Amino acid sequence: MGRSDEVLLEQWQRRRDADAFAELVQRHSGMVFSSCKRILRDPSLAEDVAQECFVALLQTRECVRASLGAWLHRIAVRRSIDRLRSDSRRRAREAAFAEPAATSVERNVAVDELLAHVDEAIADLADEYKPIVIGRFLENRTHADIARDLEMPESTVRHRLERGVERIRESLRKQGITVAVTSIVAALEQSAEAAPVALAARLNKLAVSGSAVAPVVVGGAAAAWLKAGLTVVVAAALGTGIWQVARSREIAVRETPASTVKTSANTANPVANAPIAPPRANAIPASAISINPAPVSADTSLSISGRVYDAKTGMGIFDVRVIARPNEGSAVQIAEAMTDAEGRYAINALHAGEYSVLLAGVPGYPLDLNSQVRKVTLTLGEVARDVDFALKKGIRIAGTVVSAEGNPVTDAVVLGVTFGSGRLFRARSAEGGAFVLFMTEPSDNLILRAETEDAESATLRDLSFTEDGLEGVTLTLDQIRTASISGEVVLPDGTPMKGAQLDLTRVDQGEELSWRNEETDTDGKFAIDRLASGEYSVLVTPAEIEYTSTDEEYLRIHLEPGQAVSGIRIVYGEKGGMAIAGRVIDSAGKPVANADVICHFGTESETAHTDADGRFMVTGLENKRYFLTVLHGQEMSRNVRFMAGTMDAEIVLPGKGIIVGRVLHADTGEPVRSFSFAYGKGNWIRDTLFRSSNRKAGTNGGFEISDIEEGEVPVAAWAPGFAPDAKLVTIKANEETHVELRLKEAAPFEGMVVNQEGEPIAGATVYFERSPELSDIKNAAAAHTDAEGRYKIESLPDIAKTICAFHSGYGIGATPVRGDGRIVLPAEASIEGMVTREDATVDARVSISYREEPQFMSDHRRLAPDGTYRFTCLSPGTAVVRVSERNGPSVERAVTIQAGQNLAADFTIERGTGEVVGAILDNGHPVTDVQLELRRIDGDSIESRRVFVDGDGGFQFDEVPAGELTLELERGGELADDARRKYEVKMTLREGETITQKIDLSQLR
Repeated sequence: MGRSDEVLLEQWQRRRDADAFAELVQRHSGMVFSSCKRILRDPSLAEDVAQECFVALLQTRECVRASLGAWLHRIAVRRSIDRLRSDSRRRAREAAFAEPAATSVERNVAVDELLAHVDEAIADLADEYKPIVIGRFLENRTHADIARDLEMPESTVRHRLERGVERIRESLRKQGITVAVTSIVAALEQSAEAAPVALAARLNKLAVSGSAVAPVVVGGAAAAWLKAGLTVVVAAALGTGIWQVARSREIAVRETPASTVKTSANTANPVANAPIAPPRANAIPASAISINPAPVSADTSLSISGRVYDAKTGMGIFDVRVIARPNEGSAVQIAEAMTDAEGRYAINALHAGEYSVLLAGVPGYPLDLNSQVRKVTLTLGEVARDVDFALKKGIRIAGTVVSAEGNPVTDAVVLGVTFGSGRLFRARSAEGGAFVLFMTEPSDNLILRAETEDAESATLRDLSFTEDGLEGVTLTLDQIRTASISGEVVLPDGTPMKGAQLDLTRVDQGEELSWRNEETDTDGKFAIDRLASGEYSVLVTPAEIEYTSTDEEYLRIHLEPGQAVSGIRIVYGEKGGMAIAGRVIDSAGKPVANADVICHFGTESETAHTDADGRFMVTGLENKRYFLTVLHGQEMSRNVRFMAGTMDAEIVLPGKGIIVGRVLHADTGEPVRSFSFAYGKGNWIRDTLFRSSNRKAGTNGGFEISDIEEGEVPVAAWAPGFAPDAKLVTIKANEETHVELRLKEAAPFEGMVVNQEGEPIAGATVYFERSPELSDIKNAAAAHTDAEGRYKIESLPDIAKTICAFHSGYGIGATPVRGDGRIVLPAEASIEGMVTREDATVDARVSISYREEPQFMSDHRRLAPDGTYRFTCLSPGTAVVRVSERNGPSVERAVTIQAGQNLAADFTIERGTGEVVGAILDNGHPVTDVQLELRRIDGDSIESRRVFVDGDGGFQFDEVPAGELTLELERGGELADDARRKYEVKMTLREGETITQKIDLSQLR
């Protein structure tokens, strides 16, 4: 395909390269024109709007990171709908589709009538499906071409294409249009159309003319002038003021498109009495499509407004796309708006319902969807104001991608991640091989890698950068992708596994950035080529499961350059050993299909999946009691325990209920007009209930939360100027639970964050949670400091006792709620070290936490491949560093940290020669619900090992070093009121000795 869209657009934006713009026109003009034509049903009008779309592309400074085709399609759909809003064509089309399906005359729906709605459904698709559907059906590209462009396996493209079409069908169904998937595919395959020659010529002239001047803004009259002859018009318009030339971004005049909102079709039908036209030759039979208008609120006076701004400077961010996405199952459409020069936006003409408000990509500001999504509930006659987004400028990581010969490589993909964070950042190399990544936080363990279709670089690890970023990184594509593997995946009975996903991880490069995935075909066959040499691990996930279903490694293989390994046979689920089998049902006794059943014991786990009857079987187990957890969608069942060998296990998923709430002024009883609310899990109220990532926005004193598991849950509400209120409520299956929360007026908590020199710190995160994870502090944020270091917590719960502040490059500071609100951040401390076992590296996790200062953050991560670790942003105090070996012992040590100090703490995990074995009894009967921990004190370290007893109450600790030991027993399950849960037994173990302990709990009471 030559240069990518991203490269061409960048060349146009940077150098006004007319040839680059003309190539973009050639690639996408047909799709844009045909999309406009399907909606407008007027070729001439479609040309005008298509031309406007490319003028928008000519003007844009936006960095289109995903698919340019999807971006243009969105603009085409949005502007076509805008044009129709003031035109009778849309009213006629909606009225036609609003006719009842049960009519005396069987009505056929023409393909172009269907496609007019399909385009809107495509525009609303998730980003993972949209470019694939547009590329395949609207731009007539091959699966292989799309796969190369999106850098994914062709089988993944086909799989997502199928899912995308299914989501289009579901979107149409919500609009009252029931149509078969095959009918959608048939209609889409007829829809691709080339742009008229005259339009293509005008657009090419637009590129040439646009390259000679700064970006231009076209008004409605200017579009008509363009048709007459663009070159002449440019000269004339400059003299008459029809065109406005913007020489800087600050003074650019932008035509802000209206929000994309589907209006209700309850107006008079202008064609109600018109004769029924004969069906067209390409009509889809009425049997394939049924029309049932989706009921939506007729009130479209609702709106969502707010501001998008830089968290550090407070300045608004211009030209950000803000999207209001209705919750799943809603009958209304996605709506959007763009921010103005002050960062303000307003999404108008909305229907009542629940929305997720989020941002599209903002250049230079890496977004975190978990913390940047706002939940808003709109009720009739209300608006939601101050739905704001404070964005932190990304930290610039820049460098060059070169070939093995040292030549710059354009259009390479650059991947970055900080060790243990799991969040992936990506960029593409531009001309000259230059790339820029924007990261969120400083780090000492940045991992970078570059790749093209035919080569990849070695993974660079442990790169360090501060808020100032990192420059001069070189990634060399010196590892050629010439190896391959092929084979089949089958079930234990030999049945081929269609659509199973194989996840490959290149073990010798680390798991963070070196992975590939492929799906099996209808015969269970797979073929994965373009692999670099190295050692690979392969996991397998069934087709019906969304994510990697288990860490079970089915294949470990080493590949040499150019090596092709064929004939591989992977048998999924063939593990042998004992099993647990049974059925998963809901509270009404109906089977639950496609659920994950995770069977775990310590760090070991096995996963199975329920069939259509809710049945499952977990194999590969030993003779002991296991925890089973069931995941279905976003919900998790309560843990249940079964012995291996149980073949009739029944797991009942909890039923779901609804909370209907009222939020009132505690003194007046009047509804609180604008507030936030949230619910949690468990039967206690914790500070995490009030975190910003949990909240939803409510209006008019009322809210509703659906699909909540039965049982006791906490519910809270809060608002600026009021103290929060929270209650525990009991949810019953298939019932409404009513709750009333009363808010008392209260002043906000205000303060300032400074460093040890008293200088204000801008952009600090202020929170009141106890012991948040470092990676999760942004979700715990209650406020951020402004440019002068000041903060304001609008609504502070009574359970908050300490206010903390965090900023990278410092330790965490704190002030009591009863204090003056001034928080001093100490100089940053750090701790690093190495974990070994008999001079070998260890597969382990390392964590750090503060036991005496629980408001300080905790952190954890996996050891680097060389066995090293490093923690930064540490505060003065006593912390505990703990190393937990996978399927092995743990070692912990207390360390005293001072401000600005850099500490070293190495750990050695010993392998002893002793054993502790035995059985746990109660009045002579085996006890199977006991967890045992064996502890040994070694100088300033505490080593511990944990096991569960087996089905006979037996246990065994291997490779235990000699020393004074404490065996702690903790019973699970339901016990009598007078029964003890914990017991301790002390012993001395000599080198090479085996101690046998037959412990009867009845004798210890």
